Amino acid sequence: MDKVYTAGVNPHRVAVLAYVATCLCILFGAYLARPDYPVLVICGESSMGTWLSGMMLVTLAVLSMLLAMQRRIFPWVLFTLFFTVLSLDERFMFHEYFKERLLIALRMKPHSWQVICELPVMIGSVIGAGAAALLWKNIRSRSGRVLLSMAVACGTGSVVIDILCCGVLWEDSLKLIAEMCLVSAFIGMVPLSKEFT
Repeated sequence: MDKVYTAGVNPHRVAVLAYVATCLCILFGAYLARPDYPVLVICGESSMGTWLSGMMLVTLAVLSMLLAMQRRIFPWVLFTLFFTVLSLDERFMFHEYFKERLLIALRMKPHSWQVICELPVMIGSVIGAGAAALLWKNIRSRSGRVLLSMAVACGTGSVVIDILCCGVLWEDSLKLIAEMCLVSAFIGMVPLSKEFT
């Protein structure tokens, strides 16, 4: 996104702004439809926030595949698989299922705070940290790295809030911001306009 364009308009910046504006308009429209209980706009499995999160993860998988075709297969195919699995988890709640199975297997009460219950989230976080480190090596632009850093900070905050059960609104909001930052960073790397040949 740091490249200077002769016409004075950076198509990557325009694409990022259009994407972020679209996401915010979707959330604002959902809020206008349910102003009586705004938490349901972002939180809950049938909320607009969950749908939008799944769509951003699919977008990241598609952008990763485009980068794999344009640059090199490794590591972008790994990112394609990673974001595809995350989008499936967002839709089908695999980590919640594994968490529930752990509770049943260990005969624990659902609200008892046990580190073992959060094992699926922690494993996902470790994999996510590895993916972020690999992304850092493959994102060369300063703006892309800033966006990746913001995504990591918000994603880490979301995971900590999830593990500590401090509030689903903050958890889901930070997750959406992290995904939006990551999509913006990826858009900055994908060839647009006349560059795409």
